[in-house]
Amino acid sequence: MLLVYIRKTIVERLAADVFERDPEQLEIIPGLGFRDGLLEQLVLAVLSELRNEKNSNPVYVDTLANAIAIQLLKRYTSKHIGSFENRLYESGDLSQFHLNRVVDYIAAFLDSELTIGKLAHVASMNPIYFARVFKKRLGVAPHQYILFKRIERAKELLAYSDTPIVEIALASGFSSQSHLSSVFKQIVGATPGNFRSQKGERSNR
Repeated sequence: MLLVYIRKTIVERLAADVFERDPEQLEIIPGLGFRDGLLEQLVLAVLSELRNEKNSNPVYVDTLANAIAIQLLKRYTSKHIGSFENRLYESGDLSQFHLNRVVDYIAAFLDSELTIGKLAHVASMNPIYFARVFKKRLGVAPHQYILFKRIERAKELLAYSDTPIVEIALASGFSSQSHLSSVFKQIVGATPGNFRSQKGERSNR
């Protein structure tokens, strides 16, 4: 049996910010013996992410936790709270000014832990709205964008500096050299060491 706990503060915040309802007047109704395909997929995605400690992405886990809370509020509360999709549409878009702020913030703190909550705060938006409009504007989810930017920084440092790979990993926001190596090979198709060697050979020609 798999047990997943969603913090009460997350549910209350989303009830107020996304559905504009008083959290004190909403109650999640307990249930046994029912199937919810979407919840199952979300929970399994969380489990997969947490099991993969080397490549775990806090931004992605935040997004999944918010999605689980949204599904609970939509389908399992004591009162009908309306359409999330309509409220999302009404919430507006991410302005170019705020998008630039977020992109600059990511670049400045790429070596730190970045979460949906932090990025949404920079954009002055609710985390749920932010994740969706960010993807709408840039074509990729926030956690994917951050990952690509971290790989870009690692590639630049590998190609144009003699910095040890373990230091490059930390400077690019990866938890360890093995974390960088695993993700780097998956995306680039070569290990950081091989990538650096290939760049060195080309520059010497």
